Amino acid sequence: MKKFLAFVVCVVVLFVAGTASATERFKDLQEKAEKGDINAMFLLGGKYFKGEEVKKDYKKAAELWRKAAEKGHDDAQYNLAIAYENGWGVEKNYDEAIKWYTKAAKNGLADAQYNLGISYATGEGVEKNPSEALKWWSKAAEQGHAQSQYNLGVLYYKGEGVEENEQLGIEWFRKAAKQGHAGAQDALIQMGEKW
Repeated sequence: MKKFLAFVVCVVVLFVAGTASATERFKDLQEKAEKGDINAMFLLGGKYFKGEEVKKDYKKAAELWRKAAEKGHDDAQYNLAIAYENGWGVEKNYDEAIKWYTKAAKNGLADAQYNLGISYATGEGVEKNPSEALKWWSKAAEQGHAQSQYNLGVLYYKGEGVEENEQLGIEWFRKAAKQGHAGAQDALIQMGEKW
């Protein structure tokens, strides 16, 4: 019984110590963000968005991401774009979403390039433009973005918005399939191709 109580006391002490250090880390992050550290702003925004160590607050998350995004933080630009696209903490605004996706995409963020490609392919927030979709998906695909590789496979294999090139389509399907993309794997199986 004494061993059990000693164990419980140790667990409680470790929990309290862990909580205190988590609280200290959060305060440290806040201080860094207040001093203009863009990585701290980005991370703190994530904590407010998820409700980690603080009450969930999408508006505060978006504010922090905006500050970091305006200073060129590409992940913050991407998160801010998603916030505008979905109306999380800001009023839903596709123009603003496209603006921030474009900034992050130009900074080389593959997920932003992919989402920008989706916008141009569907005409959501921008005028539909298959060649712009192709451009952004190509940039993301070259960085190993599996969904963009799959999308290029579809475009080239079917000749949608580009000259039909089944072999190039298969090559893109293979790249996506090697990363575990189920749609690309299924497409190759249906074609009798290996990856």
